[in-house]
Amino acid sequence: MKQPPTHEFDEVQRAFTNYVRDPDSHAIEENHLAGIEPRRLEVYKELFFNNLHSFTRTAFPVAYSIMGKEWWSQAVRIFLQEHRCHSPYFNEIAGEFLGFLRERQQPIGDTPDFLPELMHYEWVELALDNVPTDTNKLAATLSDDLVSGKPVISPAAWLLSYEYPVYEITVDNQPSPEQKKPTIVLVFRKPDFSIGFRLLTPVFAMLWQALLDTEVKSGKEAIAAVAKQLQVECNPQFVNHASDALTELMEWGAILGAESENS
Repeated sequence: MKQPPTHEFDEVQRAFTNYVRDPDSHAIEENHLAGIEPRRLEVYKELFFNNLHSFTRTAFPVAYSIMGKEWWSQAVRIFLQEHRCHSPYFNEIAGEFLGFLRERQQPIGDTPDFLPELMHYEWVELALDNVPTDTNKLAATLSDDLVSGKPVISPAAWLLSYEYPVYEITVDNQPSPEQKKPTIVLVFRKPDFSIGFRLLTPVFAMLWQALLDTEVKSGKEAIAAVAKQLQVECNPQFVNHASDALTELMEWGAILGAESENS
């Protein structure tokens, strides 16, 4: 069978994708698609849109329940019209959809102020589930001496800060801008690969941040750094309390273990 010239195929392909993304602005007759049966085009258009709509709805269930089908469909259509995805994988498209909505200068319809943070909170579960590192295998190579050794933070554990209490937001509990409440959440993948969420106190968060400091060589140094920041004495009682906090983080799976001083 004789193949169409490359430039003609490119035109047809471009017209097809334009129609699937934005059918209202790209009529069949005007875009090199007149020879394709409209029914077939309709199937592709609906399949593509419905798959993306379904996937994003599943990735952001609470946000979807608040915003409703009409708003969500409009947001997905605008996303298709205005955005060009950098990844072909569905598990990464949710992040691109979130980024698009957060960066778009003009909000879509009546968008509540808390929505970007709520959607980010929901997306994190999907993102951590897809961190490729075999954290259990790495943990098996480490010791449990979190004070003398250097605690190793799991790559599937993120400390997040929000202006709204995102963990409380539901259809029936939607905060106004006047109800902002600074919230620190540690999200982590557990050894059984489920995702855990823990609210952290500011002191707990300070200890986590100290562990992220590349100059800190042991849990003891991280504890001392927190004591200095709090302007309190780093006495045995303080060290014991902080050591218990490190152990708790390891039990959650947020800390995988510790590298020895000699490693």
